Amino acid sequence: MPGNLFSAVTSMLSLPRFSDAVPSWSKRLSIGLCAAVAGTTLISASLLAQTAGTGSIAGRVLNSATGAYLANVRITVEGSTRETVTDQNGEYRLSNVPAVATRLRATYIGLDEKTEIVSVQPGQIAQRDFELARRGPPPSAAGKEIVQMAEFTVIEQREVSAQALALNEQRQAPNIKNVVAFDEYPKGFDDSLAYFLRFIPGAGGTSSVRALPGDMGIITIDGAEITGVLTGQTRAAGLNVVPVNNISRIEVTKVPTPDMPANLGGTINVISRSGFERTRPEFRYNVFTAWFTDLGTSWDKIHGPLPGLSERTLLPSFEFNYAHPIKDKLAVTVNVSQQDSMQRQDGSISTWNHSDYHMDAINSTWTAVHQTTKNARIGVDWKITRRDLVSASLHYRDRVSSQYEQGLRLQFGGGATGGANSVTGAAAGNGNVAQTMSALRLDSDSRLALVKYEHKGDIWRINAGMSDSYSRSFYGSTNNGFMYTMNASLPNLRINAAGINAASDPVERTKPQSVTAANRSGVAVDLRDGRNLVISSVGTTYPAFHSNKTEYKFDIGRDWDAKIPISAKVGGMIQPYNSKGANAGARTYNFRPGETEAVRTARNYDLIDVPYSSQGPVYAGAPVMWISPVKLQQLFLDHPEHFVQDLAATHTNRVNNSRKLEETISAAFVRVDARLFNNRLWLVGGVRYERTDDEGWGVLNDPTAQYVKDSTGKVAKNAAGQPTLITTDPLQRAYLRFVERGSHAERSYDGYYPSLNVTFNIRDDLVLRAGYAKTVGRPPITQIVPSVSIPDVSSSTSGRISVNNTGLEPWSATSYDLSLESYLFKGVTASVSVFQKDIVNFFTTTIQNATPELLDQYGISGGDANTIYEISTLGNGGDATMKGIEIAYKQNLTFLPDWARGFQVFANWTKRELSGSRTADFSGFFPSNISWGVNFVRPRYAVRFSSTYREELRGPLRVQPDIYDWSRANLSYQASVECRIGKHLEVYATWQDFNDKDSIIGLKQFNAKTPDYAKDRQTLAAGPKAVVGIRGEF
Repeated sequence: MPGNLFSAVTSMLSLPRFSDAVPSWSKRLSIGLCAAVAGTTLISASLLAQTAGTGSIAGRVLNSATGAYLANVRITVEGSTRETVTDQNGEYRLSNVPAVATRLRATYIGLDEKTEIVSVQPGQIAQRDFELARRGPPPSAAGKEIVQMAEFTVIEQREVSAQALALNEQRQAPNIKNVVAFDEYPKGFDDSLAYFLRFIPGAGGTSSVRALPGDMGIITIDGAEITGVLTGQTRAAGLNVVPVNNISRIEVTKVPTPDMPANLGGTINVISRSGFERTRPEFRYNVFTAWFTDLGTSWDKIHGPLPGLSERTLLPSFEFNYAHPIKDKLAVTVNVSQQDSMQRQDGSISTWNHSDYHMDAINSTWTAVHQTTKNARIGVDWKITRRDLVSASLHYRDRVSSQYEQGLRLQFGGGATGGANSVTGAAAGNGNVAQTMSALRLDSDSRLALVKYEHKGDIWRINAGMSDSYSRSFYGSTNNGFMYTMNASLPNLRINAAGINAASDPVERTKPQSVTAANRSGVAVDLRDGRNLVISSVGTTYPAFHSNKTEYKFDIGRDWDAKIPISAKVGGMIQPYNSKGANAGARTYNFRPGETEAVRTARNYDLIDVPYSSQGPVYAGAPVMWISPVKLQQLFLDHPEHFVQDLAATHTNRVNNSRKLEETISAAFVRVDARLFNNRLWLVGGVRYERTDDEGWGVLNDPTAQYVKDSTGKVAKNAAGQPTLITTDPLQRAYLRFVERGSHAERSYDGYYPSLNVTFNIRDDLVLRAGYAKTVGRPPITQIVPSVSIPDVSSSTSGRISVNNTGLEPWSATSYDLSLESYLFKGVTASVSVFQKDIVNFFTTTIQNATPELLDQYGISGGDANTIYEISTLGNGGDATMKGIEIAYKQNLTFLPDWARGFQVFANWTKRELSGSRTADFSGFFPSNISWGVNFVRPRYAVRFSSTYREELRGPLRVQPDIYDWSRANLSYQASVECRIGKHLEVYATWQDFNDKDSIIGLKQFNAKTPDYAKDRQTLAAGPKAVVGIRGEF
């Protein structure tokens, strides 16, 4: 039956055959390891025999208050080194227990420990279940409130249970990790993991941890790695592609063990709820609406600039989760959700003259987004026997986003003068005004199929699994009824602006509060009226990205019940992956080329969206008359003769964006665990071997292909020394020069990655950990997919070939971690961690002479390749060291009087610093961030407040000699309230970023001489967000 289930899921997803997916050496490795597993299974009957005079104890552990079975409960046999922890379903099993009356103790942080006397018979299994209750007295001594707690799954109990779930997961881990429980925090606006990760030290807004590049971290669901291509070809799955329903907890691994991928950027693992977690069927619902409060609270549809943006401000959303354990053998979980919301973002991009510090240009932008996210999951857990479990699940996430960014750009032109508050255009009229736009619909979806088998014997353990993750995304414009971009402007203006830096709002501050303009004849021009603009061109787009990652994993482990308990595990993984990218719809159409500006003026074609303009953004105190992307598309359909496509540019864009990568990662590992000093010291060490095989295809850009060549293959030249074109047709020349996926390369690399994790229990509630690991950071896809660009012999003077180096070696890091963790030690849960990562093999630009050997290595032949004397590509070199400290603190203020009981405070702080020759490679590296909050939780209601702060960061050098980009510091607040008003009903509300003047993202650009008023480069503000809903369970 397990094989049939595996085959059914595989067939449904049309997975590649195993023999087609992996290289031959990996097949031999996998066959050998599978043979070892098969051989072990054949002899397991004799090896599973109990030692004479011993028996086994098995059972489950239940939280008596919530009715949920508990994972990570520590079960110990008093007076011995025999111990274990419960699994995801709350089950445990101890073998080789002496056949006597045995004292068995169950310990779980946050609940009272419990000890039972169990009579063990030789060769028999003694069944002993535990029910654990919360520590201390009930939350209230009032009889009425105690009755209410019995009737309701109270808010306080849910929060306490969620926190305990995360604490015990982290406490029992063999390595350094941080864990948060899904129920621990209120419902946020964002339907992504990013909302939860901000409460974990070292985590951020990408799939990587500790500010490392996002491509170097991975995201897994129940241990299965997923792929994602939300906005392009990338290794990073992205937090927005992860389904967020049916989540139990989220764990962030800082130091890997040998049985985990050796990724430099760490691992984020999402753990799903099991159907066996509950004692009886449970249905949970959540119905809510989420919106940007600046948009108002209307149920009426508004007129938007795109079809997908003509929606209500308030849109309904929901989450439904159902779990049904069928006796003790089978459990089913079904989850569906949809979040629908309207969003907005206002911004400005300003350019300052760094000589006299007046404004050169200002682009004011407004972005509207309508986003709908749907999630679905179905899971089945089947206990074939008491030792064997098969789990299968299907996950689906669909995200549709209609988004429109419009801008009004003023360029004051050469000769303009001004200062902090005003700009005066030159009398010559060198300025211009333009409307900018980007209109598109983004469709993306991701799917995951996962099948796992687990055997838990008294001595031997076997785990096997297969998963298939698929992701795709594509943009659309004209196929959805609108143009993507346009070029519409009016030049030769004298523009004057006043009221700059006068507004209190950080976005409005850089915008002028009044503007005037006149043409070179002195005639006044209304800059807000799009009818005055001259249309030059329009553009469409239709990029599409696909990625597929299949994973086969297996391992086998054995325990030795000796004076020093030892366990060992060996296993392997094979992970075929492919990524494809293309943009067949990237086209530019020149509007009525050859005609005068008067003919191409927008007022001639009824292009203004009057209803939207009357209620849309206001600029300098008056509405803007916006050119409509929908009306532009209609004009294109009605008068196609007005639009002339640049066919050569279309072909060039399509070929340049057509890339393919096939990659297989194969791994094998050995892990050994040892426990010493009565289990107080836990050593986990071993080594992991990983091999990466890459094969890629990308653009070949060879200008020599469009010229006539002589018999030797060199470009033939005429009497004047000029090359002779094969054809003068621009499109045919583009076909000859740009060859789709004409560059091809293969490359492999491998390495051994040892690791050691040490855990020492100073006390049951105080733990010291140390970790050492070597890890790997694979290059981004865009840097290794083949691409060759050869200079045009007729015009280029650089003599330099640009090549993507598919043989680029990965980053390599050696990491050292030390952590001290307390678990309700004197009522405080806290951790202090310090770490250092020594990273080598960065990516550096190298220039080499074009020897025949190098030309052959990069697949370059023909034409004048042998006469071009330089090849520019990326190589490896340089180093950097990252050091940091991470502090987490949480405390229940139990010392307060009874009327104030329920207060809890928490804080997380991360500080990092970089040194070395390649610190500039860490884009988006923020040196410090902090999150903190105060919770007041009572049995039937809760009030929470939290805040996050991110320090500003100096970016790359932008303007000589010493003017840098700086990412702005960001401060965000959140408040929430929830109240239980019935056995099956709870109401709640969350308010995020209500300090919108501080919750700003963007850039500054300055040096020590730049005045404060001229530092802003880009400023973006989304405004406050709110979530209001009802939820409950049956």
